[in-house]
Amino acid sequence: GISYYFLGIWLTYEATYYIPSAFLACLSTTAIFFTLLIKKIFWQQPLLKVMILGALISTLGLTIFFFDQLSSQEGASKGVALALLSFFLIAVGSVITERVNQKYQMSSIKINKIAIFTACIAFMITCVYQKQSLSVPLSVEFLLPLFYLGIVCSALAFVLFTSMVSRMGTEYAQYVVFI
Repeated sequence: GISYYFLGIWLTYEATYYIPSAFLACLSTTAIFFTLLIKKIFWQQPLLKVMILGALISTLGLTIFFFDQLSSQEGASKGVALALLSFFLIAVGSVITERVNQKYQMSSIKINKIAIFTACIAFMITCVYQKQSLSVPLSVEFLLPLFYLGIVCSALAFVLFTSMVSRMGTEYAQYVVFI
């Protein structure tokens, strides 16, 4: 929860202050490389040439396509650094999710409940520490998109992603996300 939902997602949003979201999407392909390296280093899983080649082709293609947008951004190097760190942390969280599922046979809903709860606690502590307001506007214009983003785009999408991680492995599930 801390790695994926709290730090990974938070740093992704922070990176959008410095780089266009299209280029951020290109950089998200690095999560595959990070996943492969984490599995190689910590679990001695072999690096499959087809996975490396696929990750290289997708990253290179997207980067070439959006490279001109990056050069016009001030502070782009900070944005790229934040994005790469966020995708590393997301890869760590994804690999941990896969291992937890293998070891404890937990459902994707239960894994996400625990992870989201942990991340919420971390966000609350951060907000209190930074003396940020925890108030939310109670207008329909704010609450409907928040509900949609929170339930459909976050909770449902992450449950489906976690389910794919359990069934096919982290690196393959990350390819599906890019499609």
